[in-house]
Amino acid sequence: SPPFEGPACLPSHLMEDYYVAYAAFQQMVDSSLPPDYNNGRLPPDMARELRAFCVEHTWERKLHAGEILVFNNQRMLHGRREFTIKEGGDRQLIGCY
Repeated sequence: SPPFEGPACLPSHLMEDYYVAYAAFQQMVDSSLPPDYNNGRLPPDMARELRAFCVEHTWERKLHAGEILVFNNQRMLHGRREFTIKEGGDRQLIGCY
């Protein structure tokens, strides 16, 4: 799959804005962070609002044997929780581009 991010190729005067945007993105997508986490780059109210937005707009589904999930990789941010493959089992992950 394509890499998520590479080196930031921005003019130096835009780097602080980039880091603020990156902190906002992290606040929304990293559910392992404590609810009151703030790395200091975001106003506390904004950090809480971003976290609440993410919780409200996150969909989670555990697939069962025989089920498939298909989505447009460019229109949907996606991930998965940790899992353990049972003895004798396997995982099928097929990407098409």
